[in-house]
Amino acid sequence: MILKGYIVGPFQSNCFIVGSEKTKEAMIIDPGASGQAILKKVNELGLTVRLIVATHGHTDHVAALKEIKEATGAEFALHADEVKTLRECG
Repeated sequence: MILKGYIVGPFQSNCFIVGSEKTKEAMIIDPGASGQAILKKVNELGLTVRLIVATHGHTDHVAALKEIKEATGAEFALHADEVKTLRECG
């Protein structure tokens, strides 16, 4: 398993890249900012992003979501209870 944590954005949010050493498939958890930097790390690790997960819908956890989703085509996962928060803050 590959597990890398990064501090991103002005709110200093935690972002994680979790991947499989075997399949080279990965997910990004809480892409709060710095989309290009996150994508650069993914590329350096030789991973393909299949899923983007947000622990909740606040801006500091999803600010780079659109950029990363467009670049990777990955699916997005968020708990149903957080959809309203995402719409209000995101």
